[in-house]
Amino acid sequence: MSTAAAFCEAGLAHFQAGRHLDARACYQQALGIDAEHTDAQHLMGLLHLEARQYNDALEWIVRAIRRAPKAKYLASFATVLQLHGRCDEALAVLDKAIQLRREDAGLWCQSGILLHKLGRNEEALARLDESVRLLPDHAPTLRTRAWVLYGLKRYEESATEGARAHRLDPGDAETCNNLGLALRRLRRNEEALVWFEKAIALAPRFADAFDNRLVALFHLHRFDELFALSDRMISLGLSNEVTAWNVSLAQLLTGNFEAGWLGHQTRSKLPSSKYPPFPQPMWLGDENVEGRTILIAADEGLGDNIDLDLRRPSRRRPWSTDLDPAAMDARLPLAARSHRQPLVSERAAVSPDRDA
Repeated sequence: MSTAAAFCEAGLAHFQAGRHLDARACYQQALGIDAEHTDAQHLMGLLHLEARQYNDALEWIVRAIRRAPKAKYLASFATVLQLHGRCDEALAVLDKAIQLRREDAGLWCQSGILLHKLGRNEEALARLDESVRLLPDHAPTLRTRAWVLYGLKRYEESATEGARAHRLDPGDAETCNNLGLALRRLRRNEEALVWFEKAIALAPRFADAFDNRLVALFHLHRFDELFALSDRMISLGLSNEVTAWNVSLAQLLTGNFEAGWLGHQTRSKLPSSKYPPFPQPMWLGDENVEGRTILIAADEGLGDNIDLDLRRPSRRRPWSTDLDPAAMDARLPLAARSHRQPLVSERAAVSPDRDA
């Protein structure tokens, strides 16, 4: 090899085969021949990108773009910008790349994925449609399109597109999991269960697929299998707050109240929880609270405020437990959002300016 282009070609072959040190050596040889060779600069940037050295990747790719703003360089630049959290800038860069190569299905797909990440699913779908028009049987694009359709709540279409992606790439666990989710939304839980099982078979530590299979079993009231699956997840180290929460609901539904209420406490740890943070610890009935205040705070909805108010003990209507806070002169205010306060009794005590 005697030219920079030849070294770049050899380096790219090494890079694609995972031989990154050999690839770097070739790129350095190419840059030694021509320090401003844009393909060598771009490929050096991709090496740094693969190594998650994003600042170095950005520097090399920008150097290539300054000399030759090719579409493939711009696509790599957009990837680095996205990894830096600069998604709007990345989208603008991809738009420029598409202007240069409108027949490049990959650019349309990349911009569609980015629009989806920005929550602009209708626009994302239009970009992915164009990508599919240019390259009809590209499984990753179809998988992404199925997931965007899911985000748009077009579950039947999502399932259809997911099945098409699976036929093209039957070894992709994410496709199976997403297809199962679409079917579950359609209340076709038996079918969904099959797809979650396929996802787990393909990726035995796919935590989301395990959780989704557990939820499908819950909806099918197959509780013995659900509890067995939970034990398996614990043994694999895949159980988390979401798992514990779902299992607790099954335990409550099957009458195992002690374990169910204990697991129910994980609700406050879920990302979706609206339980207000307090510096004081939660009272679980295991310590004396005489003369103290217990704030009763619901976090799941309007019905909880009403139910907790009805169940809140008083001297006339105590809890049927050995440790009755009302009998120990504990103060028991009930937190309620301001618009809910008229629905609960006069004993509710919370500032209208504070949601709980």
